[in-house]
Amino acid sequence: MYKRQEAARLVAAEASKTAPGLVWAASAVLEDRASAGDWDAVIETIARNADARAIDRPTSKRLKAVARTAQALERADSDPDVAKTLALEAHALAPDLVPAAVLAARLASAAGDVKKATRLIETTWRVTPHPDLAAAYVRARPGDAAQDRLKRAKALAALVPNTLEGTLAVAGAALEARLFADARAMLSTVATAAPTERVCFLMAQLCDAEDKIGEARQWAARAVHAPR
Repeated sequence: MYKRQEAARLVAAEASKTAPGLVWAASAVLEDRASAGDWDAVIETIARNADARAIDRPTSKRLKAVARTAQALERADSDPDVAKTLALEAHALAPDLVPAAVLAARLASAAGDVKKATRLIETTWRVTPHPDLAAAYVRARPGDAAQDRLKRAKALAALVPNTLEGTLAVAGAALEARLFADARAMLSTVATAAPTERVCFLMAQLCDAEDKIGEARQWAARAVHAPR
């Protein structure tokens, strides 16, 4: 089996060299390089595929951003400065790529540059509101009190009004601050009809914090069958 897999890799690599326009071959080589963690080779392959028009330029930029993010994740603990540079490059290539923005912001925050961290998240949030962005934003400044995190959640939600993720970010921060009435007011706007799994779990947590055990169990049960 191993020899067969190795042969397939070699065939795909040779096909990519001699006929780089073959999308199947280009994809196979790219997958092989990525699975080996050879990110420089991945980026070289992406560039070659783009030159051969096997992939278009926007796709090549996004794939390169993903590769740079993967590199940054691998270096985040051992060399945070290099990791931050890689994550920032990925963010510049694909501002809507959530993992790149979250990692770049986390590394900037760890280096003491909270303003840069928040700007990175805000840029991506305006394009793609996402729970990981909200979590990174409210905790961008280590040591903030729960009330401060709530203020940050409200500020982020206000950038793109009337989004589910903004509402849940504020509700979650209000729950952490033990402002249960505020949390319930926010959740009540999205807990009707067909609430998502996260909404149900937040409602269960809220009811549990309010000692409404029966209601908490009901919401936890609903979460099992709620859409994600």
